[in-house]
Amino acid sequence: MVDMNQLSGLTQLSSSLMSSPLYRASIEQSRYESYKKKLDAYHAKEFALTHEQIDKVIRSIKSGRNTYQDIQNVLPSMNSPTLCSYLVDDFKKDPNAPESPLSPISLLQDSFPKHYFQLVQVPEDFYPLYEFKPTDAFALSVLGENRWYEIREADKNRYLNYVSIVLSAVAAIASVISVLR
Repeated sequence: MVDMNQLSGLTQLSSSLMSSPLYRASIEQSRYESYKKKLDAYHAKEFALTHEQIDKVIRSIKSGRNTYQDIQNVLPSMNSPTLCSYLVDDFKKDPNAPESPLSPISLLQDSFPKHYFQLVQVPEDFYPLYEFKPTDAFALSVLGENRWYEIREADKNRYLNYVSIVLSAVAAIASVISVLR
């Protein structure tokens, strides 16, 4: 039979352990590690875009096809983690995300600036692990606008080269005709 004094003592011991700062720190560490695993899995889906892929997205946005669904139509492999890594917009602080009990270092990371895009309107729930909705809309950031300028200049140069080649061919034909007369 269970002695009531022993049961009461176990309850007090359990309550004492649960209110211990070490126990709370252990629980917070566990929550943090679980959240960190989710973040790592999210970022594992992220991939680097080639210049050609970035240019396709930039052209799509500039032509008015600027929703996430439009971008996925242009680039079917695009996913939320990848697009987030190319956004100027910072994630909002997730009120449900645990903070590291060991250090205040952010869980977010960015290796080098590559922010070609920005959200037209940042969603209220734009926290880490965000998955874009088909209707989320994007615009070009300053870096994106600069790249758009480079694309237009390259297109213009390509066109001028083409016109130059055509005119050179016409001139060559005209000179052959004049020599033959």
